[in-house]
Amino acid sequence: MRLLIAHLADRLDAEGLDGVVWIGPATGQGNAPSAGERHILARRGRGLLRLTMMPARLPDGQERPDPACELTSHQGCALLNPSRYQQADLRTRAACTTTLLSESLCLTNSSRPRFHVVSSPHHLDLPAGTDDADRAIRGWLSTSEFGAELCDEGGWDETVWDHRTSEDTCTLLDAPALTALITALQDDLLRAYLAGSGWPHPDPPADTDTHQLFPWLVRDLCATLADHVVDSPDETPLLAYALGLPLGLSPAHPTDGDDEVGLLLLVGRTRTVALVIDANT
Repeated sequence: MRLLIAHLADRLDAEGLDGVVWIGPATGQGNAPSAGERHILARRGRGLLRLTMMPARLPDGQERPDPACELTSHQGCALLNPSRYQQADLRTRAACTTTLLSESLCLTNSSRPRFHVVSSPHHLDLPAGTDDADRAIRGWLSTSEFGAELCDEGGWDETVWDHRTSEDTCTLLDAPALTALITALQDDLLRAYLAGSGWPHPDPPADTDTHQLFPWLVRDLCATLADHVVDSPDETPLLAYALGLPLGLSPAHPTDGDDEVGLLLLVGRTRTVALVIDANT
Protein backbone atom coordinates (compact mmCIF):
# COMPACT_ATOMS: atom_id res chain seq x y z
CA MET A 1 0.00 0.00 0.00
CA ARG A 2 2.94 2.33 0.68
CA LEU A 3 4.01 2.26 -2.99
CA LEU A 4 0.44 2.71 -4.18
CA ILE A 5 -0.05 5.74 -1.92
CA ALA A 6 3.26 7.25 -3.05
CA HIS A 7 2.27 6.74 -6.69
CA LEU A 8 -1.12 8.33 -6.12
CA ALA A 9 0.45 11.28 -4.29
CA ASP A 10 2.82 11.85 -7.23
CA ARG A 11 -0.14 11.80 -9.65
CA LEU A 12 -2.05 14.33 -7.57
CA ASP A 13 1.02 16.56 -7.42
CA ALA A 14 1.36 16.30 -11.20
CA GLU A 15 -2.30 17.35 -11.55
CA GLY A 16 -1.51 20.64 -9.83
CA LEU A 17 -2.63 19.96 -6.26
CA ASP A 18 -0.48 21.62 -3.60
CA GLY A 19 0.89 20.32 -0.31
CA VAL A 20 0.19 16.65 -1.00
CA VAL A 21 0.91 14.60 2.15
CA TRP A 22 -0.08 11.14 3.34
CA ILE A 23 -0.67 10.41 7.00
CA GLY A 24 -1.74 7.61 9.30
CA PRO A 25 -4.96 7.70 11.35
CA ALA A 26 -5.37 9.73 14.49
CA THR A 27 -5.35 7.79 17.77
CA GLY A 28 -6.72 8.54 21.19
CA GLN A 29 -9.90 10.33 22.26
CA GLY A 30 -12.01 7.26 21.52
CA ASN A 31 -10.78 6.78 17.93
CA ALA A 32 -10.47 3.19 16.70
CA PRO A 33 -8.51 3.27 13.43
CA SER A 34 -8.55 0.29 11.10
CA ALA A 35 -5.36 -1.69 10.59
CA GLY A 36 -3.60 -0.32 7.54
CA GLU A 37 -5.72 2.84 7.38
CA ARG A 38 -4.04 5.73 5.53
CA HIS A 39 -5.10 9.19 4.33
CA ILE A 40 -3.90 11.53 1.60
CA LEU A 41 -4.45 15.28 2.03
CA ALA A 42 -3.98 17.81 -0.76
CA ARG A 43 -4.84 21.46 -1.29
CA ARG A 44 -6.19 23.11 -4.45
CA GLY A 45 -6.81 26.81 -4.04
CA ARG A 46 -9.02 27.20 -0.95
CA GLY A 47 -10.31 23.64 -1.06
CA LEU A 48 -8.98 20.52 0.66
CA LEU A 49 -9.05 17.00 -0.78
CA ARG A 50 -8.96 13.96 1.50
CA LEU A 51 -8.67 10.37 0.27
CA THR A 52 -8.97 7.51 2.76
CA MET A 53 -7.68 3.99 2.05
CA MET A 54 -8.07 0.92 4.22
CA PRO A 55 -8.29 -2.86 3.75
CA ALA A 56 -11.74 -4.11 2.79
CA ARG A 57 -13.77 -5.58 5.65
CA LEU A 58 -15.30 -8.88 4.60
CA PRO A 59 -18.60 -10.03 6.10
CA ASP A 60 -18.75 -13.04 8.40
CA GLY A 61 -19.14 -16.39 6.65
CA GLN A 62 -17.80 -17.66 3.36
CA GLU A 63 -19.81 -15.51 0.95
CA ARG A 64 -18.24 -12.23 -0.14
CA PRO A 65 -19.26 -9.25 -2.27
CA ASP A 66 -18.00 -8.98 -5.85
CA PRO A 67 -14.70 -7.03 -5.78
CA ALA A 68 -15.83 -5.02 -8.82
CA CYS A 69 -18.89 -3.86 -6.88
CA GLU A 70 -16.71 -2.82 -3.96
CA LEU A 71 -14.49 -0.76 -6.26
CA THR A 72 -17.49 1.12 -7.66
CA SER A 73 -19.27 1.44 -4.27
CA HIS A 74 -22.30 -0.55 -5.37
CA GLN A 75 -24.79 -1.24 -2.60
CA GLY A 76 -26.96 -4.31 -2.09
CA CYS A 77 -25.18 -6.54 -4.62
CA ALA A 78 -25.53 -10.30 -4.31
CA LEU A 79 -22.81 -12.14 -2.38
CA LEU A 80 -20.64 -14.70 -4.16
CA ASN A 81 -19.76 -18.20 -3.02
CA PRO A 82 -16.03 -19.03 -2.74
CA SER A 83 -15.75 -20.43 -6.29
CA ARG A 84 -17.48 -17.49 -7.97
CA TYR A 85 -15.63 -15.02 -5.75
CA GLN A 86 -12.28 -16.52 -6.79
CA GLN A 87 -13.11 -15.97 -10.46
CA ALA A 88 -14.39 -12.44 -9.81
CA ASP A 89 -11.35 -11.58 -7.70
CA LEU A 90 -8.96 -12.72 -10.44
CA ARG A 91 -10.92 -10.82 -13.08
CA THR A 92 -10.93 -7.58 -11.06
CA ARG A 93 -7.32 -7.73 -9.82
CA ALA A 94 -6.01 -8.65 -13.27
CA ALA A 95 -8.01 -5.88 -14.96
CA CYS A 96 -6.72 -3.22 -12.55
CA THR A 97 -3.11 -4.41 -12.66
CA THR A 98 -2.87 -4.94 -16.42
CA THR A 99 -4.52 -1.58 -17.14
CA LEU A 100 -1.85 0.18 -15.08
CA LEU A 101 0.92 -1.87 -16.69
CA SER A 102 -0.30 -1.15 -20.21
CA GLU A 103 -0.69 2.57 -19.54
CA SER A 104 2.85 2.69 -18.10
CA LEU A 105 4.54 1.04 -21.09
CA CYS A 106 5.09 3.21 -24.17
CA LEU A 107 6.60 1.06 -26.91
CA THR A 108 6.22 3.85 -29.49
CA ASN A 109 4.51 7.23 -29.48
CA SER A 110 1.11 5.61 -29.95
CA SER A 111 1.54 1.93 -29.06
CA ARG A 112 1.16 0.12 -25.75
CA PRO A 113 1.20 -3.61 -25.07
CA ARG A 114 -2.01 -5.44 -24.32
CA PHE A 115 -2.31 -7.90 -21.43
CA HIS A 116 -5.04 -10.55 -21.41
CA VAL A 117 -5.73 -12.82 -18.42
CA VAL A 118 -8.18 -15.71 -18.66
CA SER A 119 -8.85 -18.77 -16.49
CA SER A 120 -10.90 -21.96 -16.63
CA PRO A 121 -11.43 -25.18 -14.68
CA HIS A 122 -10.03 -28.14 -16.58
CA HIS A 123 -12.19 -30.89 -15.00
CA LEU A 124 -9.33 -33.39 -15.28
CA ASP A 125 -8.11 -35.92 -12.76
CA LEU A 126 -4.47 -35.26 -13.51
CA PRO A 127 -2.06 -38.21 -13.20
CA ALA A 128 0.73 -38.00 -10.66
CA GLY A 129 3.52 -38.22 -13.22
CA THR A 130 4.58 -35.00 -14.93
CA ASP A 131 4.72 -36.53 -18.43
CA ASP A 132 1.25 -38.07 -18.16
CA ALA A 133 -0.20 -34.86 -16.70
CA ASP A 134 1.46 -32.88 -19.49
CA ARG A 135 -0.15 -35.08 -22.16
CA ALA A 136 -3.55 -34.79 -20.46
CA ILE A 137 -3.41 -30.99 -20.31
CA ARG A 138 -2.17 -30.64 -23.89
CA GLY A 139 -4.97 -32.92 -25.08
CA TRP A 140 -7.54 -30.87 -23.21
CA LEU A 141 -6.13 -27.57 -24.52
CA SER A 142 -6.25 -28.81 -28.12
CA THR A 143 -10.00 -29.56 -27.90
CA SER A 144 -11.38 -27.12 -25.30
CA GLU A 145 -12.93 -23.68 -25.73
CA PHE A 146 -10.28 -22.36 -23.35
CA GLY A 147 -7.45 -23.52 -25.62
CA ALA A 148 -9.25 -22.12 -28.68
CA GLU A 149 -9.68 -18.76 -26.94
CA LEU A 150 -5.96 -18.59 -26.19
CA CYS A 151 -5.12 -19.44 -29.81
CA ASP A 152 -7.43 -16.67 -31.04
CA GLU A 153 -5.91 -14.22 -28.58
CA GLY A 154 -2.32 -14.99 -29.57
CA GLY A 155 -2.83 -15.66 -33.28
CA TRP A 156 -1.69 -19.29 -32.99
CA ASP A 157 -3.21 -22.49 -34.36
CA GLU A 158 -4.02 -25.61 -32.34
CA THR A 159 -0.61 -27.14 -33.05
CA VAL A 160 0.77 -24.81 -30.39
CA TRP A 161 -0.38 -27.45 -27.87
CA ASP A 162 1.48 -30.30 -29.59
CA HIS A 163 3.68 -32.46 -27.40
CA ARG A 164 6.60 -32.18 -29.81
CA THR A 165 9.25 -29.62 -28.95
CA SER A 166 9.70 -26.72 -31.35
CA GLU A 167 9.76 -22.93 -31.33
CA ASP A 168 6.11 -22.94 -32.40
CA THR A 169 4.81 -24.99 -29.45
CA CYS A 170 4.48 -24.05 -25.81
CA THR A 171 7.31 -25.32 -23.62
CA LEU A 172 6.77 -27.25 -20.38
CA LEU A 173 8.73 -25.60 -17.57
CA ASP A 174 10.01 -27.16 -14.38
CA ALA A 175 10.09 -25.09 -11.18
CA PRO A 176 13.58 -23.55 -11.70
CA ALA A 177 12.78 -22.74 -15.34
CA LEU A 178 9.50 -21.08 -14.33
CA THR A 179 11.28 -18.96 -11.72
CA ALA A 180 13.95 -17.95 -14.25
CA LEU A 181 11.32 -17.09 -16.88
CA ILE A 182 9.29 -14.91 -14.52
CA THR A 183 12.47 -13.11 -13.42
CA ALA A 184 13.43 -12.47 -17.07
CA LEU A 185 9.89 -11.32 -17.91
CA GLN A 186 9.84 -8.92 -14.99
CA ASP A 187 13.26 -7.54 -15.92
CA ASP A 188 12.27 -7.14 -19.59
CA LEU A 189 9.09 -5.22 -18.72
CA LEU A 190 10.90 -3.06 -16.16
CA ARG A 191 13.66 -2.11 -18.60
CA ALA A 192 11.09 -1.28 -21.29
CA TYR A 193 9.20 0.87 -18.78
CA LEU A 194 12.32 2.77 -17.72
CA ALA A 195 13.37 3.31 -21.34
CA GLY A 196 9.96 4.78 -22.13
CA SER A 197 10.14 6.94 -19.01
CA GLY A 198 13.40 8.58 -20.09
CA TRP A 199 15.80 6.62 -17.86
CA PRO A 200 19.19 7.34 -19.49
CA HIS A 201 21.14 4.26 -18.33
CA PRO A 202 21.09 0.67 -19.67
CA ASP A 203 20.55 -0.87 -16.21
CA PRO A 204 17.69 -0.14 -13.79
CA PRO A 205 18.46 1.93 -10.69
CA ALA A 206 19.35 -0.02 -7.56
CA ASP A 207 16.46 1.48 -5.60
CA THR A 208 13.69 0.94 -8.18
CA ASP A 209 11.34 -0.72 -5.69
CA THR A 210 11.64 2.20 -3.29
CA HIS A 211 10.30 4.81 -5.69
CA GLN A 212 8.47 3.00 -8.49
CA LEU A 213 5.09 1.29 -8.48
CA PHE A 214 5.73 -0.53 -11.76
CA PRO A 215 8.00 -3.35 -10.48
CA TRP A 216 5.50 -4.11 -7.74
CA LEU A 217 2.67 -4.31 -10.29
CA VAL A 218 4.58 -6.82 -12.42
CA ARG A 219 5.33 -9.03 -9.43
CA ASP A 220 1.76 -8.72 -8.16
CA LEU A 221 0.38 -9.86 -11.52
CA CYS A 222 2.64 -12.95 -11.57
CA ALA A 223 1.75 -13.76 -7.95
CA THR A 224 -1.97 -13.32 -8.68
CA LEU A 225 -1.77 -15.87 -11.50
CA ALA A 226 0.07 -18.43 -9.37
CA ASP A 227 -2.25 -17.94 -6.38
CA HIS A 228 -5.29 -18.57 -8.56
CA VAL A 229 -4.38 -22.18 -9.38
CA VAL A 230 -3.22 -23.31 -5.93
CA ASP A 231 -5.27 -24.04 -2.84
CA SER A 232 -2.80 -22.80 -0.22
CA PRO A 233 0.21 -20.45 -0.07
CA ASP A 234 2.53 -23.46 0.37
CA GLU A 235 1.58 -24.98 -2.99
CA THR A 236 3.03 -24.28 -6.42
CA PRO A 237 1.43 -24.82 -9.85
CA LEU A 238 1.50 -28.46 -10.96
CA LEU A 239 2.47 -27.54 -14.53
CA ALA A 240 3.68 -24.38 -16.23
CA TYR A 241 4.07 -23.55 -19.92
CA ALA A 242 5.50 -20.63 -21.86
CA LEU A 243 5.71 -19.46 -25.46
CA GLY A 244 7.52 -16.42 -26.80
CA LEU A 245 8.59 -15.02 -23.42
CA PRO A 246 10.31 -12.78 -22.59
CA LEU A 247 9.16 -10.62 -25.46
CA GLY A 248 12.43 -8.77 -26.00
CA LEU A 249 10.99 -5.31 -25.38
CA SER A 250 14.37 -4.18 -24.07
CA PRO A 251 17.88 -4.70 -25.56
CA ALA A 252 18.77 -6.82 -22.51
CA HIS A 253 16.34 -9.54 -23.66
CA PRO A 254 16.62 -9.74 -27.47
CA THR A 255 14.52 -12.25 -29.40
CA ASP A 256 14.88 -13.70 -32.86
CA GLY A 257 11.26 -13.37 -33.97
CA ASP A 258 9.24 -10.36 -35.04
CA ASP A 259 5.90 -11.57 -33.67
CA GLU A 260 5.87 -10.11 -30.18
CA VAL A 261 3.12 -12.18 -28.56
CA GLY A 262 3.88 -14.26 -25.49
CA LEU A 263 2.04 -16.78 -23.32
CA LEU A 264 2.40 -17.91 -19.72
CA LEU A 265 0.08 -20.76 -18.71
CA LEU A 266 -0.17 -22.21 -15.18
CA VAL A 267 -2.03 -25.38 -14.23
CA GLY A 268 -3.28 -26.42 -10.80
CA ARG A 269 -5.20 -29.45 -9.57
CA THR A 270 -8.54 -28.05 -10.73
CA ARG A 271 -7.89 -24.76 -12.57
CA THR A 272 -5.77 -23.20 -15.28
CA VAL A 273 -4.87 -19.55 -15.78
CA ALA A 274 -3.12 -17.87 -18.69
CA LEU A 275 -1.49 -14.53 -19.42
CA VAL A 276 -1.15 -13.40 -23.04
CA ILE A 277 0.98 -10.31 -23.74
CA ASP A 278 0.63 -8.74 -27.18
CA ALA A 279 3.29 -6.14 -27.93
CA ASN A 280 2.80 -5.98 -31.69
CA THR A 281 2.89 -2.37 -32.89
